[in-house]
Amino acid sequence: MWNKRFKEKGVAGLVDRSRRPITFGLAVDAAMVTKIVALKHKHPRWGAKKLWALLLRDSADGAARPSISTINRVLYHSGLVKKRGGGTAGGDRTARAARGPRRGSQ
Repeated sequence: MWNKRFKEKGVAGLVDRSRRPITFGLAVDAAMVTKIVALKHKHPRWGAKKLWALLLRDSADGAARPSISTINRVLYHSGLVKKRGGGTAGGDRTARAARGPRRGSQ
């Protein structure tokens, strides 16, 4: 890659360049963020999936609309939803350990 830059620009092509991305794939325009937040305030018990369906129904054909996960990310960053606590797959194992072994398991 640096060889190509050297052939095209000479020694000036070997200068360090910014590694910052040119585009931001997850960026959502301010108008859409405002619309999502307004819909959430109008329907406080609805989650990202229902809001996405509402946006899908109300948007014109071909209009850009965010994915469900993007809507959830916007709501999370706006402070309108909380992350759920991740429990263990087997339930509360610390409580079982405190109670001791099950009867008949010895």
